Amino acid sequence: MSPRAARLAGHVALVLAGAFAVALLASAPADAEFGYDLDAYLGAADRLVAGEPLYPAAAEDGITPGPAGAFFYPPLVAAAFVPLAALPPETAHLAWFGVLILLAAVIGIALVRSLPADRRDLAAAAYLAYLPLLSELRFGNVNLVTLALCLLAWRNRDRAPLAGAFLAAAIGLKLLPVALVVFLLAAGRWRIAAWAGAIALAAVAASWPWLGGTWLDYIGVVGAIGTGAPASGSNIVIDLFADPPLRYLLPAVALGVAATAGWAARRRPSAEAPAFRTALAAAPLLATTVWYPYLVLALPAILARGGGDTRTASATRTAGWLAIESRLSPLPLLGLTAVVARGILGLRDESEEGHE
Repeated sequence: MSPRAARLAGHVALVLAGAFAVALLASAPADAEFGYDLDAYLGAADRLVAGEPLYPAAAEDGITPGPAGAFFYPPLVAAAFVPLAALPPETAHLAWFGVLILLAAVIGIALVRSLPADRRDLAAAAYLAYLPLLSELRFGNVNLVTLALCLLAWRNRDRAPLAGAFLAAAIGLKLLPVALVVFLLAAGRWRIAAWAGAIALAAVAASWPWLGGTWLDYIGVVGAIGTGAPASGSNIVIDLFADPPLRYLLPAVALGVAATAGWAARRRPSAEAPAFRTALAAAPLLATTVWYPYLVLALPAILARGGGDTRTASATRTAGWLAIESRLSPLPLLGLTAVVARGILGLRDESEEGHE
């Protein structure tokens, strides 16, 4: 394909992807109302202000997010949503939707602009049409905020206190970035992990007079998530991994990938950025229930510029993207596996360079 034809194809793909994203977000299926997860945060904020129990008991068949399910985030997340919960529900939904749209735009620009010019339109199209991202926007979850905080932590990795603060905030929203602590320790950047731990402990200590009992309840919620039955719905984990001992295989894989990527980054500084992206892409596997929107954490690895055998790398990431887009079990899990495996294999190539 000539460069001119490639540019034209990229422009067409970008327009089609934008139209697809707008149409999907504008539609309103009865079982996928916007703000389903957001309502869980707003409800938790209301309970926190009213002095009611923050964590309803988990059902025997798993913990389900949303207005009819349990809130299972740290207490400070509920506190952060108190100002939004004070608004009328429609206003709160629109405000949060605006925040997520703006954040999605900033993250997309940051990921795409580091690519060669001839790849930017196609990469932007893949980003706009990425169903986990659109699901994230639709349900109003905090995975996109977690991704932004992880990227900020990495961008500021040479300033350990600041990077640690961003990482602590990311882990405070979702426990998935705990995998990055393993990555950082293996990569020799233990100061970031230490700062993240210190800042997290300081936040708990500062809020203890107000939230002490609630923090203890949260520990019980984490235990229920880890040992209870995986939730159904948009969970991408197939039944094979639903019960012990295999249900702990995927979390072990996430930690193993993080350690391997960190070791590669330590041995070769030029591999640091792709190693980070690979560890971040594998982080969703740390959860025994891998919700489909968690796969937004794989976006930096999917859109990355490959090194070594570039055609093979690009083809593998494209195949992984297509498998994730299908939503047909077990293809999203296989797609994520392909992206992570390609990232690990790419770390062996001396010529692969990280891009911010």
